[in-house]
Amino acid sequence: MKITEVEIIELDQRHRGKAWHPVLIRIHTDEGISGVGEVALAYGDGASAGAGMVKNMAERHLIGADPFRIELIWDTLYRKSFWGQGGGPVVFGAMSAIDMALWDIKGKALGLPVWELLGGQCHEDIWVYANGWYHAYNAPEEFVEPVLKLVEMGFTAFKFYPFRMRPDGVIGYPKRYAGREREVLAYERVKAVRAAVGPNIEICVEIHGNLGTTSAIRTGKMLEELTPFFYEEPVDANNVEMMRKVAENVDLPIAAGERLYT
Repeated sequence: MKITEVEIIELDQRHRGKAWHPVLIRIHTDEGISGVGEVALAYGDGASAGAGMVKNMAERHLIGADPFRIELIWDTLYRKSFWGQGGGPVVFGAMSAIDMALWDIKGKALGLPVWELLGGQCHEDIWVYANGWYHAYNAPEEFVEPVLKLVEMGFTAFKFYPFRMRPDGVIGYPKRYAGREREVLAYERVKAVRAAVGPNIEICVEIHGNLGTTSAIRTGKMLEELTPFFYEEPVDANNVEMMRKVAENVDLPIAAGERLYT
């Protein structure tokens, strides 16, 4: 079996009033089996760059290759693209889409689900949290009704970003120093949600790396009594010293990794 074509599909969608640009790929083979993958750059900036990276990698390394040799192809893309060894979302977004599509081809050819090829089933159930529900709310009390709907749907955990909206109702991320007013408002939003759902529902607090160390520590200390399940990227996750300082001064589990690669 040989790869004959890599089809790149760039989409334009609206999600909560914002433009999203999912990039899908379909790898075709000479035996009529194809596999699908996604470049995970649908939001933010970079979708076109991801599509271009897939195009470059396909032309240089994929056409004519054996799609079953997934590890060899991954290693080739990592080492021979030059930029792969430097990492980043564009390179690894493209590599991930290709990798996903190759596993899809292999599973279809062998008549097995990919999870079986990757080692077999481990769990009967997977615990999930709800996300993306909190975009239109400002005052703390506005968060109560939508989060109770999540509980009614059966979710026992959810995530939200209490700094996403400014006190004046305009969406805008803080620039390192949030200021006392925004720190208190973020705390009050989480407090209102905790009071609504009680102690047995997990609350995950997302910061997206937008705070400086001082604001992150001060906010984290306020949140401790509300027992979030985790405090995600309170500062830049790539700044290990800042992350460590927050972890040493805040008694909450610290989460990170959304923008880390390999």
